[in-house]
Amino acid sequence: MSADGPVRAAPGDGAREAGGRARVPERRRAVALGLVAVTLALAGVANATIRPGGRDRALHLASQASPVVVTNGASSSAWYCAGPLPVGTPGEASSIAVTNVGRSVVTGEVVVSSTTGGSRDVSRLTVPAGQESVVGLTRLGARGVAAVTVLVNGSGVAVEEIVHGASGISAAPCVNHADDTAYIAAGSTIGADNLSLAVLDPGSTPSVVSISFATSSGIVAPPPFQGVTVGAGALAVFDVGHYVPSNPAVATIVSATGGRVVAGAAITAVVGHAVMSSLVGDVAAPAASWLFPAAPSGPTSASTFAVLDPSDRPATVKLAVVSSTTRSELSAVVPAHGVVHLVPGADTAPGALRWATVTSTGPGVVVARETVLTATPVTAASRRAAEKRAAARRAAAAKAAAAARRAAAKVVASSRGGHASAHARVAPTTTVPPVTSTTVVPYAVVSSFPSLQPGVAVSSGVARAGRTWVLPGGESDANTSEVVVVDNTSARAATVDVAQLDAAGSGPLGSSPFASMPPLTVPAGAILTVDMAAVVGEQPGLPLLVSTSEPVVVGQLLYGRAASGTGFTLPAAISVR
Repeated sequence: MSADGPVRAAPGDGAREAGGRARVPERRRAVALGLVAVTLALAGVANATIRPGGRDRALHLASQASPVVVTNGASSSAWYCAGPLPVGTPGEASSIAVTNVGRSVVTGEVVVSSTTGGSRDVSRLTVPAGQESVVGLTRLGARGVAAVTVLVNGSGVAVEEIVHGASGISAAPCVNHADDTAYIAAGSTIGADNLSLAVLDPGSTPSVVSISFATSSGIVAPPPFQGVTVGAGALAVFDVGHYVPSNPAVATIVSATGGRVVAGAAITAVVGHAVMSSLVGDVAAPAASWLFPAAPSGPTSASTFAVLDPSDRPATVKLAVVSSTTRSELSAVVPAHGVVHLVPGADTAPGALRWATVTSTGPGVVVARETVLTATPVTAASRRAAEKRAAARRAAAAKAAAAARRAAAKVVASSRGGHASAHARVAPTTTVPPVTSTTVVPYAVVSSFPSLQPGVAVSSGVARAGRTWVLPGGESDANTSEVVVVDNTSARAATVDVAQLDAAGSGPLGSSPFASMPPLTVPAGAILTVDMAAVVGEQPGLPLLVSTSEPVVVGQLLYGRAASGTGFTLPAAISVR
């Protein structure tokens, strides 16, 4: 964040940035080269898809709480990835995974808005049925952050935003709603903790946004965050910690007039001796119940559930955390327009996992979970040292950002109104065939849980359980691998099928089962983990489909696999309806 003020905005029109588009890291699927200038008028499509009616209204309302893939043959759909996604940073690689679980090829546009001072980059997108395309954002040119809009001419698409960086991997589902209100329940500005808030206006109408924060001491509405104009197709980024400092609980409420907006945040937290970050997307509407996939809960982990009540009356909430053998509960009253943090005690068993539910009275609440995993317990001394390093990094980043803006201004001035820009390189990835081995991996090997590196994972829950889930952006290689987490929230045992998306597949929605996968069953109330490294070994692209006989909740745990790797991320999978 710049020292010049709390907001950086990318205009919807103007000189393009100078610089190239980086390919996705080699461990991910290769992205073909291509620079395409397009003139499709899909901004109107985005506006249409966020105002559905008739029989699609119920699905739209559900997607406001958590993303939903619709396979009903709609003529168009839109997904929004507010990030903030780093660009122009050699040490960080941002990408967007677009997965097509439909029966037909989809085409459309990928629109990249950034804070680097240039206009939006627009590139054509084609994703065949049962395949995945990965969009790599630039790692050249001026440093900044970006947001992405994906507009396609069909249904059955799921999108995820991913960052590989010094903190390891962080991923979050993109959202298929834009609205006049956005909520992010998680956040803290104590010490080195902070959140960088991104607000994207993806449509063709400018919006005026006002941002307030529910804190442990009441509502805070910093004057610089009120009445901020975000241009059509533009992105604004806010340094929350600068104006809401030293607060252990900070929940964000974004209100917009004019156009509709999408919000996201990069939440930083002290983890051991380091400061690490995690992406989280917004929620556009509260819900009476939330479900969270199982997360680490052993002695070196700590989970915090941030509960925001955006209504005009207090809400009584109950948190239940459930392992395969135990269940514990916490309850609290959340004041109107207030936030409460619920912190269940850690499990004594190393490697323990627990899924969670949060229920509330009244119109509903917004909930996010932050899970921190350390090698050893955090001490006051290590936290102070991390805070000093974070302060030094912030000062250096502010200085570098100011220099980058001055350099970008010189480039624009010397171009005499011309455009020097490279577009995002986008192409469907090559389908990786499922494992052909007929040797079934022992169940105990597949279901074993890997040892995780220290990190922080912030995620929103899902509003209800389901029987079909898609996991975009997966991978399993020497650096990063994936664990599928299945929580059986129903009263009966569930059979589980984990399959790879494949255009020629005979399984559900064009998927192919893994020949080496043993039969999978998860008892009522229990947790099943499937370590994909044990199933496929190394495979750079791994979009998955999970189908079950009973309603379940599915999570996608991506973790650093190398000995020197750091971090993990645990977004909820995206429900398919």
